[in-house]
Amino acid sequence: MAALKNSGSYPPFVLGKPRYDQSTFAGRLKHFLNVVDPRTLLTTERQLREAVRLLRDFEEGRTGPEITSKQLWEAQKIKQAIIHPDTGKKIFMPFRMSGFVPFGTITVVGLLLPNQTFPQMIFWQSLKWSLALIAKEMIKGTDYNQEGLGAFICFSLYTVAQSDT
Repeated sequence: MAALKNSGSYPPFVLGKPRYDQSTFAGRLKHFLNVVDPRTLLTTERQLREAVRLLRDFEEGRTGPEITSKQLWEAQKIKQAIIHPDTGKKIFMPFRMSGFVPFGTITVVGLLLPNQTFPQMIFWQSLKWSLALIAKEMIKGTDYNQEGLGAFICFSLYTVAQSDT
């Protein structure tokens, strides 16, 4: 592999490994904040293709000396934030780790609204469980199935029954 330029605060790049030391709390926290960084939601198709290409070139030993560890860490961050590790497919934006807070806030606010009517409660609980089911399927890397529909209906009914008492 080609020698990499030193990138200041960036450690030497290791493909598929975390950038931060996972044996310390600070390292694990920095890693988590890196994973949920909402800026990755703004990544364009072109940037994603370039990141994947750069990592593939690095893996095949075809990167030049002008490539820095910083560029490789940023490319890995983009790829890991958008591409499912098992299927290789893009993860739909609301179901990425970086989309959890921006997209989940609406549902949380809806669930916390005071003095909800019964239909409002059913709507927000159904939305919550729909999103949870889809997120679960996205994480597994599978497509929606009838077993999931049954679980969704059971969870929704159970949650509505619990919150009505």
